[in-house]
Amino acid sequence: MDTQSAPQIDQPTASQIIDALGGTTVVAKLCCVRAPSVSDWRKHGIPSARRQFLELLRPEAFSTAAITKRALLARLALVNDTSLAALLQLPRAVVEGWADDSAVPDSPELRALLSQPAPVAAEQGSDDPDASRIVPVESA
Repeated sequence: MDTQSAPQIDQPTASQIIDALGGTTVVAKLCCVRAPSVSDWRKHGIPSARRQFLELLRPEAFSTAAITKRALLARLALVNDTSLAALLQLPRAVVEGWADDSAVPDSPELRALLSQPAPVAAEQGSDDPDASRIVPVESA
């Protein structure tokens, strides 16, 4: 009996993660290290503790940004770029422009298809310093 499992989403490389987080300098500031250390991570991998910290801080950098077009087509059981373009509601030329073995751009539509939660947007702060102290009052 031949069992085929669903294709695995490719794990992002250290460089893809660093780029998704904003680049070497940004990651260095986030991790309180110097930029040359982060440059070394591109070659040798992100140390486990730093990777866990960054994944908790910015989980979206570790998600669908690393899925290749080939893996996406297989996961969604699609056979060509035309069907993928229709599903993502994109022009066919855009989808055809993606290389088969390179990461596809992240989008809310793609996250919905893959059942992944969208990153939570930061709440905008109120100009009123007392906003957090105001509560609803029940009246009789």
